[in-house]
Amino acid sequence: PQPPQNQPKQPSNQNSLPGNGSPVHSNIVLLDCGDDTRDKTVLEDSNEDADGEEGWGEGKEGGEPHPLDNSRWEDIVSDDRRMVDATALECTLWDLDKTVPTYCLTSTRIKVDKEFKSREDLYSNPTFMTHLARNKSILIVDSLRNRIGVYDEVSLEQKGWFPSSRSDIQVPLNILALSCGKVALIEKPKGISIYAYDGNKYAREDLIKGKFRGLAEGPDGSLISIEEFGPKYYVRIHDLKKKKFRLEESMELSVIQNKVTGMPPLPRYVVCKHNKLYISDPGSARLYIVDMLSRSQEAFGSYGSGDMCFQKPLPVLVDDVGNICVGDQETGRLHIFDPKGVHIKKISYKASFKKSLFDFLWMGDCFYGSYYNGPKEESGIIRFSVLPRDTCVASRPDEFRVGSPLDILM
Repeated sequence: PQPPQNQPKQPSNQNSLPGNGSPVHSNIVLLDCGDDTRDKTVLEDSNEDADGEEGWGEGKEGGEPHPLDNSRWEDIVSDDRRMVDATALECTLWDLDKTVPTYCLTSTRIKVDKEFKSREDLYSNPTFMTHLARNKSILIVDSLRNRIGVYDEVSLEQKGWFPSSRSDIQVPLNILALSCGKVALIEKPKGISIYAYDGNKYAREDLIKGKFRGLAEGPDGSLISIEEFGPKYYVRIHDLKKKKFRLEESMELSVIQNKVTGMPPLPRYVVCKHNKLYISDPGSARLYIVDMLSRSQEAFGSYGSGDMCFQKPLPVLVDDVGNICVGDQETGRLHIFDPKGVHIKKISYKASFKKSLFDFLWMGDCFYGSYYNGPKEESGIIRFSVLPRDTCVASRPDEFRVGSPLDILM
């Protein structure tokens, strides 16, 4: 039921909190917090209870402590006592389970769910992808025609072009939508272009010059990429300061070794997960893992067709528990490794076009793979479903009651 329309809202005060002589009536008010909408609890008090007597706590001589005095619920209220001008729903207080399901690549069945074939301007020459949450869209790069398509995140229907139908983008490669709202794009002859939303559209606001490959976001919102500088490669970490990214730290990829003639190292793809960097090298057919805390570096894999071998590894996907999925651009196969780099399994699948893998994009209980086979061959996007096995991801209702004041009172 809605609260009375004409009744003015009274700001809460210290006397309205549990333990200060007033019975409690609770509301849950929905705050608009952008992409992160949360439930905030506010209290409205009355000076007397139904019998005209004082309630729990110090206001009543010899009164017992209020059952909610030490609850987490009261702590939340004490931190923010503002009344919010929003529609409130009268209800019993409880927490909603916000737990995100855990997906484990070694305990799930991965299979092709749907194909999206390229045709004319639709999914044309798809190379790299990112999820733009604020627009509920997926951005797909067309490196051949120097453009980026905007597609609906569910149906993959085209919605337009990024940043517009007319732009001066030159050879776009890796693209990444950042948690700060900006979009980073590697343009091969320029460097990393940073796009920001100005309230109407996205526009380029900064350029980090250099020869970069691969984009990832650190746990603190930093921008991570691999820069080729002479014969060496460096991990470049840029922090956001005063609305612009500035170089904060550099680390040489010392683990790179050119052991095979005719196979020079070409690190091209980077993922940051669990304070580790996962970097694929299609040139020397290896995968590098860099620990961002200890700065240790390790490599595994080699060229070949065995379990621990690649031919041209490029996209990398890391699940919630640290298992690694590496896509082979040459064969199209998916290689699954455990967090220690031990090979678990290979996944083969059928597609109606050549499986030249470029990128992965994880979207909840599925992930997308982009396939570009040149201007004269058919390309497209494949959506893979991640199906739970037995104990991998238990089903649960959208709203799950995990605790309420009634539990404490009882």
